[in-house]
Amino acid sequence: KFIPLNDKKQPLAKGWQTSTEQFDLNTHSVGLVCGKLSNNVEVIDFDLKYDITGDLIKRFNSMLNKENPTIFPLLTIQKTKNGGFHYIYRCETIEGNQKLAQRFATEDEQKLGEKVKVLIETRGEGGQIAVHPSPGYEMVQGTIDTIHQIKPEFRELLHNIARRFNEVLKE
Repeated sequence: KFIPLNDKKQPLAKGWQTSTEQFDLNTHSVGLVCGKLSNNVEVIDFDLKYDITGDLIKRFNSMLNKENPTIFPLLTIQKTKNGGFHYIYRCETIEGNQKLAQRFATEDEQKLGEKVKVLIETRGEGGQIAVHPSPGYEMVQGTIDTIHQIKPEFRELLHNIARRFNEVLKE
């Protein structure tokens, strides 16, 4: 299920989260609706512009390949316009959007009133992402029309590895 987006990645169609209507996609950007409307699409969104280590994605991929090298080839991967990545898959078990890994704001970010930055989150039921051919988005592995179904235990492993990067614990 695709929706029209403006240049700020915001949906232009009302009711996009529940509508089965096909929208006119002659717009600035195209969004992929996650969740049931797209046959259980879920996305792990790596926001690398907030990665102060510079190697989060490399460490994530290394952990994933050590624990189960069969999962990575099943992911549809796109690079985002901000240098992050979307790891896209389908699974019979999905949930709503979740923050998987956050870090505390740096001193400079705190001066701007920020407390935490989200490094890794999901886009699931009720979520959407901008996708290629939107400006600045590039497919790295697979295509949007060949998103693989993964096992629930593979999804759980992906989420658990992402949570290892979380530095912000709730009391």
